Amino acid sequence: MNYEDYVSDKEFLYDRVKNNYKSYPLLKELVALIRNCRKGDNRDLYRDVFPFVQEWSSLNGKNNPLPNSVEVGFNKLKNSLTQVQNGAAPGYIPPLLAWLWYRHEQHAKRFYDKHKIQHHPYIGHPDLSECPLEIADNFEYRSGSPSVETSSTQMLDKPATTDAEKEGIKNITISEGEKESKRSWQKYILLVSIVIATIIFILLLRGFESFQSHQVVERSESKGASSPVASAWGEISKTDWSNKHLKYFYKYIQSSDQSALLSAAENGNSNAMTLYAIGKHSGLILPRDHGVELSQFLRPACEDGHGRACSLIGVHYRRGWGVKKSDEQAVTYFDKSCTLGNGLGCNYLGSRYLMGEGVPQDIEKALAIFKEQCGLDTSSSCSNLAWFFYKSGLVSRDLEKAQHYYNRYCDIILPERCNSIETAFRDQ
Repeated sequence: MNYEDYVSDKEFLYDRVKNNYKSYPLLKELVALIRNCRKGDNRDLYRDVFPFVQEWSSLNGKNNPLPNSVEVGFNKLKNSLTQVQNGAAPGYIPPLLAWLWYRHEQHAKRFYDKHKIQHHPYIGHPDLSECPLEIADNFEYRSGSPSVETSSTQMLDKPATTDAEKEGIKNITISEGEKESKRSWQKYILLVSIVIATIIFILLLRGFESFQSHQVVERSESKGASSPVASAWGEISKTDWSNKHLKYFYKYIQSSDQSALLSAAENGNSNAMTLYAIGKHSGLILPRDHGVELSQFLRPACEDGHGRACSLIGVHYRRGWGVKKSDEQAVTYFDKSCTLGNGLGCNYLGSRYLMGEGVPQDIEKALAIFKEQCGLDTSSSCSNLAWFFYKSGLVSRDLEKAQHYYNRYCDIILPERCNSIETAFRDQ
C-alpha cells in the first residue's frame, strides 16, 4: 500500500496547475480517464473505489471516510470528481490514483508517461476488512502482480546498397518457402525449449520449497515445539496483537512462506492460525472464504487463548461474514477477547455497551473500558473517547477532554498522520 507515492503524484499535479493556469486541462484529462475506465454508472465506480478510499482514510487516522450507503456515497464521489476538474484538490485523489493503477494499469501508464510522471504501480491488494459486506464480497481482485516495464529496440532490416551486398543476395539459393519453413521450425524448437525449461524450473522450485518446509519442521521438533514456528510470525508480540490494525500484519504474511505458514497453522500454532486467517480475509491468501477462515483457523486459535482471534470472530458475527449476523454472539467473543487481554477486543466490547448493541446500553461501563484501554495505548479507544466528548451527542460537548484524548490518539499512531480534530470528525 504505497499511498505516499500517490500523495507525491497529487502534489506534482497540483504544483503544475498552480504554476500554470493553462495546465487545468491536465486535471480534466485525469477525471475523464477515471470516468472512462469505470464499469457501468457512478454507483459501480463508487463500489470499486470505496476500499481504496477506506484504506487511505484509515491510514490517515480517519474513520468512515465515505458513507456506507451507495446512493449517498456515489453522489459524494461524483461531486469530488467535479471539484478535481475545476482545479480543487479533495483528499480522494491519492486513493483514486491507487484505484487507477490497480484496475487500469495500462491507462495509468499512458497518462503518467504523457505528463512525465514517475510510475507507481499499486502494490498488493486493498484491505476489505472494514468495508460493507455488499462491497467486500463483490470486490474483484486483480490477478497477478504489477507489471514491470521493460524497454526494447526494434531492429529494422537494412537494404543492400553496395555491389558486394547485392552480389551476396544473388548467391542465396534458399527459396522463400524454405525460409518460412526454417523459421517455423526455429519457433517450434524455441517454444519446446521454453516449455521444458519452465517445467524443470517448477520442479526445482517445488523441491526447494519442500526442503525448506521440512527444515522448518525439523528445527521446530528438535526444540520440542508442537508445531513449526517461523520468525515471520513467531516474532509478533502480544502488544502488537492487542493494538495493531489488520494492515500491520500484512508484512508478516507477505514475508512468510505460505506453505510453511499453513503447516504451522494446521499443527496448532495459534499465531500462525490467526495470521493465516487474516491473509485469507484480506485476499493476500486466496481463495477468500469466510467460512474456512472461521472454522479452520480463528475458532481453534480463540479456543487456544489467542485474544485477537476471538475479537476477529466477534467482528464476523457483527458483520455477518460466514455466519448469521448476531450482536449477542459478537459481544460474547469481544468479552472473551477482552478477558484474554486483547485491547481491540476490549474496545469493541466498549463500543457495544456505548451503542447498546447485543447488550443493554451502559455508557459508564463503555467509558470505563475506553479509558482503561486508552491508557494501555489502544489507539481506537482514545479515538472513541475523543469522538464521545466532541460529537456523540450523548453528553454536552467538552472540547478540552475531546482534544486531550485526540492528542493521545495521535501520539500513539504518530502525530504526522493526524489532522485537526475538526477535520477528523467532520463527516461523523
